[in-house]
Amino acid sequence: MVKNVVVIVIDCLRLDYSNEIWDVLSKYGFYKMDFAVTTAPWTIPAHASMLTGLYPSEHGAHESKNRKVGKIEFKIKDNLVNDLKRRGYTTYLFIANAFLTERFGFGDFDHIYFNSNVPDRLFLKPDELRYLTEETLTKSPLGVLISILKKRKLKLLFKGCAVFAYRKLSSFVGGWPKEKGISKIIKKIRKTNFKEPFFIFMNIMELHEPYRSNNVRAEYEAQLRYLKRKFEKLMEVLNDKGILDNSLVIVTSDHGQLLGERGRGGHGVFLDDELIKVPFFIKIPNGKITKFDGYISHANLRRFVIKFVDDRVDVSLLFSKVAFAESFGSFSSKIVDPKFERHKVAVFYKGCKGIYDVESHRFEEIGCPELKEELELVVKEFLRRTKQKRRMIEENSLKEKIRKLKRSGKI
Repeated sequence: MVKNVVVIVIDCLRLDYSNEIWDVLSKYGFYKMDFAVTTAPWTIPAHASMLTGLYPSEHGAHESKNRKVGKIEFKIKDNLVNDLKRRGYTTYLFIANAFLTERFGFGDFDHIYFNSNVPDRLFLKPDELRYLTEETLTKSPLGVLISILKKRKLKLLFKGCAVFAYRKLSSFVGGWPKEKGISKIIKKIRKTNFKEPFFIFMNIMELHEPYRSNNVRAEYEAQLRYLKRKFEKLMEVLNDKGILDNSLVIVTSDHGQLLGERGRGGHGVFLDDELIKVPFFIKIPNGKITKFDGYISHANLRRFVIKFVDDRVDVSLLFSKVAFAESFGSFSSKIVDPKFERHKVAVFYKGCKGIYDVESHRFEEIGCPELKEELELVVKEFLRRTKQKRRMIEENSLKEKIRKLKRSGKI
């Protein structure tokens, strides 16, 4: 039997808002899993963990005090995409998120379709788009303008103004920002003749900022209603192509979204439940799902998929007795607050959650004070293990660079 694999990530989908998606998936024989945890509260490190089975401290594709967007890149080649390619799989990436492009290290797929429904690419060359993306993520609008003028990029300034005007027009004509790319992804999937066995990975952006107004909760709920209609069409297309019948299909989110809770909005930085508890739906061909005790971690996704491809379905591989999520501060230097620029670890263990500040060596939040000493031992072991793993990865990377230099005759 052909064992195809499909992973669909709905960017920013909160666990407590996921029933709309469950309404669609329940019609196709999916199972809803109870307790899943992402490894990070924003896109790049969360996706890197899904593909490598590593936590952010291990794979290194995360923010820090001195490393922000533009310098953050996924570099691990020992990942699920290449695992499956070595097994004869053709790999497909359908995205509407610029953070998942080759620019940020996600270029191992055989076929990559990127459409964000944002008109920037109509006016800007790839290097210009990259430059403006990095500038706007690290500077204020005035700062971007000053930077462009200092570098005498007048042509780029005019192009940027054209993009801004076209974006405004697109909000009336093309449905942006409500429509952020899913419609064109559906059309592309409908037209694609997938070569079996295949691995399809999708990221859907409709719940992501920007929104039409500052009433973020109302806007998020409106976006979710729109997404549900489009998601129904996506499932219909996958079903019509026979993909749902002969594939392992996982639907989850990379992180949630804060909608004003505790005065916070968006995602990244924080380790609130609204950000790191995520939905997890699964369908396996001709099989039933058994639920196990513990937590589903996105860091377990890779080993589960490989076991399915090589041998059989073993749902227990998704579960762990403990799950972690990490933050290292803001991924954008534009919104840095020094008090948040710290390495923190959220730990879920025995039904309890704690948030540990690595720099001060103490819990800043803990749900079960009676488990404090036990939780502290669990976190310290996690930090020891991840530090050791990261050191090993860096050493292997250095050895590989030296081997390449020797083969090229440069040393």
